[in-house]
Amino acid sequence: LAPLAPNPSAGEARSVLSLARAASVTAEVVDVLGRRVALIHEGAVRAGTYSLRVSANDLPAGLYLVRDSDGRG
Repeated sequence: LAPLAPNPSAGEARSVLSLARAASVTAEVVDVLGRRVALIHEGAVRAGTYSLRVSANDLPAGLYLVRDSDGRG
């Protein structure tokens, strides 16, 4: 998962996800306490490169992280 751009953002930001093989992927926005505040994607993804859109429009001002997992732990 590439860094979000633009960063910081008060609107929409994008990241690039690249997979060498198919996987079940979860990409989410979490606050500094690790609580999920937005889900970007959850489910099966084929190998390839994908653009992920993250909207901060509904989030209060603050520090957020994007966390991704491929289900392998």
